[in-house]
Amino acid sequence: MSKQALVIIDLQNGLSHMADFDGVVQRVNQRIKDFRSKGLPIIYVQHQDEELVPNTTAWQFAPELDVPEDATVVAKIHPDSFYHTELQKVLDDLEVTDLEICGAQSDYCVDTTIRVAFDRGYKIRIGYDMHTTEDSKYMTALQMRDYFKDMWNGRFAEVYGG
Repeated sequence: MSKQALVIIDLQNGLSHMADFDGVVQRVNQRIKDFRSKGLPIIYVQHQDEELVPNTTAWQFAPELDVPEDATVVAKIHPDSFYHTELQKVLDDLEVTDLEICGAQSDYCVDTTIRVAFDRGYKIRIGYDMHTTEDSKYMTALQMRDYFKDMWNGRFAEVYGG
């Protein structure tokens, strides 16, 4: 029997400048509410590096994000949310088979985690407008949503919406 978990990646203050960040947080909060109402697990992934230093304002989750006091939080130092983290153990302990992934940054941590999770055998879903990034020299952040919809859908994940 399949069991789904919501994995929320790096919705932290230091990334709040990204495109449609507030909108993504609002939509993620709705998914949190949906998962919570069904008793399904919710896992928050929190990045740390030279710009997201632990215990600083930049490192903290966005204040608008619904993060309960007893939240399951996985710390990471790499774009891959599984790399040298407790994520695999947490998912195994919860007997999770399917992931819904959302958060930041589309072209780094979200993309890497989707591909690694796919390689580990997870069935993955992601909403078209449930991730964010910033403009690159090649395309705007919003163009990247279209790019990743085409890249992920039917290959690594089911992309819903949009």
